[in-house]
Amino acid sequence: MIVSRGQIYFEREHMELVKQLPKYARERYFAIARTLANKPFGITRQEAADMVKLSLRQLYRIISRFREEGLSGLLHRSKRPKNSPNKTSDEVENIILQVRDASGFGPDGIAQLVQESNARNGIKKKVHPSTVNNVLVRLCPIRGLCAYRFACRWNICWLSAAADGCAHSV
Repeated sequence: MIVSRGQIYFEREHMELVKQLPKYARERYFAIARTLANKPFGITRQEAADMVKLSLRQLYRIISRFREEGLSGLLHRSKRPKNSPNKTSDEVENIILQVRDASGFGPDGIAQLVQESNARNGIKKKVHPSTVNNVLVRLCPIRGLCAYRFACRWNICWLSAAADGCAHSV
């Protein structure tokens, strides 16, 4: 333990690294350092939890993550999933865009054409019109506001997409 300018650090290297952390992580570091410090600098875990406005349980979790991971254990963790098992495959997305370019149909027509093609090729995977709609919304490069998201009928969408210069418009 190192005391410098009224702050407690675990290691000398931490003195510079802690300055680069976000404010909430610095507060967590100093609270954990004070809980693990000896008298007269030490405080109780409950006082440390109150300092950083966390519950005692959350503080214990952060302490264990800090011991396992070091300074990176003090940072917020992402809630984002590591994978998306229901994501439409790139192959299906490319087929949808090719059918859109060739036919000029909306989601219902494209879904029907893709399903007929899949049936001829022996593929049992069904492509729903809402899936086609989501793919077109996500991959069609409309300049400015995305017309697909705000129009109610597809013919209005395609007309507004054509006016915006979309590559996948009629």
